[in-house]
Amino acid sequence: VANLKAGAPAGSAVQSLHGGLHTLVAALWTQLQAVGAQIELNTEVGDLHQLEADHIVLAVDEQQATALAGPHLK
Repeated sequence: VANLKAGAPAGSAVQSLHGGLHTLVAALWTQLQAVGAQIELNTEVGDLHQLEADHIVLAVDEQQATALAGPHLK
């Protein structure tokens, strides 16, 4: 195994999307805008009850998500 790894090209131990992972983000952004999703960036939310949404994505760690969503987590 060590010999195989030593002869492998740089970056061959990991896989990503063709063109890079940022292409996924760009595609999601484009699709969300196309379907009329409202995207809020850099917006502090102290209580999820203040939101009117069918779905939300929290880009926070588990402790913050639990504090915000608490009993709403399924």
